[in-house]
Amino acid sequence: MFPAITWADPLRMAHSRAAQTLWTRAGLGPSDMDVAQIYDCFTISILLQLEDYGFCGRGESGPFAASGAIAADGDIPINTDGGNMSGGYIHGLNHIVEGVRQVRGTADVQIAGAETCLVTSGPIGLSSALVLRSDT
Repeated sequence: MFPAITWADPLRMAHSRAAQTLWTRAGLGPSDMDVAQIYDCFTISILLQLEDYGFCGRGESGPFAASGAIAADGDIPINTDGGNMSGGYIHGLNHIVEGVRQVRGTADVQIAGAETCLVTSGPIGLSSALVLRSDT
């Protein structure tokens, strides 16, 4: 892996490649997600992933977030347990736990009717993601 400063587009993270594979394999897309637990080692990582996973266009994540779209009552509530930066940094494992709680309907900040949840991981060069789905 080379330093991001040498990349042709240092703001295009590994998430964009992971997203393409994820959505194809899952047979779902961003509009199918009820909630998302987005890896948040830095604030910008959330913004870039909102774009890479297709919740908004390139360069639109700031206004998208500011509009309230990522709030608990927004279009795509994110990090409903506070995420790494507010809920506790255990390298993304808490994102999986919170995603499971959301689709089970047992989260502290439960999103009504949440049946699907995007969970992302990995900050820059390496990334992974999964879609959790309730069985109801």
